[in-house]
Amino acid sequence: MTLARALLVFSTLLVLSLAAYSALLEPLPRNFSLLLAALYLGLLIWGHRSPQQQMFAQQLFVVPGKRKSLALTIDGGPHPQITPKVLEALEQYKSKATFFLEAAQVEKYPALAVKIESCGHEVGLLGVETRAGVIGRSPRWLAQQICCDAALLVQAGLASSRWYRHPGGRPGPRVAQATRIAQVKLVGALARVPSVSSHGAPSKLDSKFAKSLRGGAVLQVAVSGKSQQKKGQVESLVLMLEACARRELIAVTVSELLFGNVNSELGS
Repeated sequence: MTLARALLVFSTLLVLSLAAYSALLEPLPRNFSLLLAALYLGLLIWGHRSPQQQMFAQQLFVVPGKRKSLALTIDGGPHPQITPKVLEALEQYKSKATFFLEAAQVEKYPALAVKIESCGHEVGLLGVETRAGVIGRSPRWLAQQICCDAALLVQAGLASSRWYRHPGGRPGPRVAQATRIAQVKLVGALARVPSVSSHGAPSKLDSKFAKSLRGGAVLQVAVSGKSQQKKGQVESLVLMLEACARRELIAVTVSELLFGNVNSELGS
């Protein structure tokens, strides 16, 4: 149990105990009750806005002990216009990545999805909880959707994957329970690489992610089929890969970061 999770459990028990005391024995002062409610609400908001604290769901953000490798994750697609360019950039820098793909896109472009794996990369499932008809559903229903989408990836010719990414990167308790039922692992991201077009000069991308570009980190690059975003997405990826090369870091898949022996292969 993480520290934030323990804090949530303790705070919830405290609030429930005080509520029972107020209802059964003696009402608490109004100002104290309002202050307690505000503090508890603030704790919940902080936990939701800080997924790395893992208050509501455990995700993979960093793998300790990895000094020369980091996990690169690509969200979205496959897109026929941008995915081949992403693959070219990864090949140029001899890097690997875990592609979190949308089941609907894999159905449209199965050959492109298979090409991702044939190039030595890994595939995971990108969630779709934000689509119409999904929000508010039970954990078991959501788990069934995860399993159905994962089956579509396998039917397209992809290997079965244990990795799942929640859209937006802030899964709540319901999603956490659903992933346990579906037997998939949540993968977060220590940082998301922004588009060059939205952050000005290319040099800013490197400085902004200086702290995130370190061994053991899980980084995220989001891709989109929208034409106005394609150029910035690939440029962002290239700049990040160049920064990794300068730091003598190698980008690998999530599985390689967790279970591989990249450091020893690099002479660590």
